[in-house]
Amino acid sequence: MYISIFLISVSISSISQVLLKSSANKKYNNKIREYLNFKVIIVIIK
Repeated sequence: MYISIFLISVSISSISQVLLKSSANKKYNNKIREYLNFKVIIVIIK
């Protein structure tokens, strides 16, 4: 039980980090779009 909770939480954290990193590597024309894009919002909601 505890192992499954641990593995799920680590997986969610890993996916969040990948989404943030892919968003950070992308160039945006506007600073607002840099912080308010789909990937960042999904990570914040998680």
